[in-house]
Amino acid sequence: MFQICIHDGFHASHYVKLPDGSIEEPHAHDWLVRVYLCREKLDKLGMVADFHEAQKALSDILKPLNNNDLNQHEALLTPYPTAEIVAKFVADAMDDKDIAPVRRVEVTEAKDCIAIFEPPGEA
Repeated sequence: MFQICIHDGFHASHYVKLPDGSIEEPHAHDWLVRVYLCREKLDKLGMVADFHEAQKALSDILKPLNNNDLNQHEALLTPYPTAEIVAKFVADAMDDKDIAPVRRVEVTEAKDCIAIFEPPGEA
């Protein structure tokens, strides 16, 4: 399996429901997103995907999130805009770009706090 990794970040606020049922105060993070794209075989140019094309796609996906409240983004509200939900949102959006299969998305919300989404099935 061949893989490449691209990454980008954004600044955004959010709040989530805590395990005790309370709602935390809105707060902001500098989010970091890593996307791993993969292929069993390289394309005719010897690549999984063009880094520049993949990076632009990720940047376009994250741009609407930057400097915004994630609780206002309708695609992230089920149930709350957690790092896990953001990771799945990015994976789905990258798949829609049809650049290469998404193997894994990692979202760092805060130091040492990383959520990972890996699409089911084989890439």
